[in-house]
Amino acid sequence: MINNRTTECLDRILSAALVDLCSFPDEERCVVAPLEGGQGTQIPSGQFQSVTCSIAAFDFRIVVFVTFIDAKTSVQLFRRRFHFPEQVLDPEVMAEGGAEFINRACGTVKGALTPLFKHTGMSTPFFLDARCRVQIPEMHPDHARSFIVSSADDPSPLIEVSYCVCSDPAQPLDFSIDVPDVVEDANAGELELF
Repeated sequence: MINNRTTECLDRILSAALVDLCSFPDEERCVVAPLEGGQGTQIPSGQFQSVTCSIAAFDFRIVVFVTFIDAKTSVQLFRRRFHFPEQVLDPEVMAEGGAEFINRACGTVKGALTPLFKHTGMSTPFFLDARCRVQIPEMHPDHARSFIVSSADDPSPLIEVSYCVCSDPAQPLDFSIDVPDVVEDANAGELELF
């Protein structure tokens, strides 16, 4: 069970992380818009993969799916954000950039939750066919939401992010965290070994 203020808080934390990752100084901030229904769009073919990561504590599990809709634009984002060297567009660059991106986003969420949930951990990123997101309802989540991320000057979707929260029915999730416009965490996205 999860209440409205908790879901709104999680939405704000993830949205702030996405804005921080996709925006740059001296430019208009990117736009993160929620999609109605929480499911995201249906990707019609197997050409797209989602990079997936989970954040978990004893009380809950959050599963995040990030799909990069435009490969060329995504690689440009990776080069600017993560200082990737100039090279041809190839699957290795997409995989490395996608893993780094979701690591940072989920690391920010984990960092915000750790003061409230001491034993919060994060998985390493892994890749699934983007169509797997339609299986989110099969996890019987207490909350699911999807966002489209686009640049301020181009409404075309750059990234689609879906996430869901599954919690312990015996331990209702009820919390609120004061989230600034941009959440920063020096340790966000660091890989952890279990």
